[in-house]
Amino acid sequence: MKSRGDFRGRHSQRPPLEIDNLQGWMTFDYLNHGFGIPNEYLKNELHITSNTYPKITLRKAASLLGATTTDFINITSRAISIYLQNSSP
Repeated sequence: MKSRGDFRGRHSQRPPLEIDNLQGWMTFDYLNHGFGIPNEYLKNELHITSNTYPKITLRKAASLLGATTTDFINITSRAISIYLQNSSP
């Protein structure tokens, strides 16, 4: 019988998700699940209208909104921080 770790595949190699280390390849689905954020929160806060949300990457969303990836990641990080601060007990 395989151990639990054997079923995790390539995802088990990723470092822990941290607000200060967001990357352009990350999708909103990945961020929503990783940080426990409601699906529509970042879509509404960041004014994302793409019909591919939450499967769209930060890089692609930045491009569609006319922002640099770095600036968009910073804005996304702030939105996540605000959510987490307001939702903590």
